[in-house]
Amino acid sequence: MPRLIYVHEGVTYNNGKRSLKSPYYLSSLKGKQEELWQKTFEYIEDNYEIS
Repeated sequence: MPRLIYVHEGVTYNNGKRSLKSPYYLSSLKGKQEELWQKTFEYIEDNYEIS
């Protein structure tokens, strides 16, 4: 089953249409679910200040 994770910085509204701020998509068709979540965490850790 395909997996899709998206990381974004909120939602904007323009003429009633919603869109994501700075979306980043990660997907996988193979592999373990944990590997995709690890890649997601690494992206967040590399691109955002987390404490």
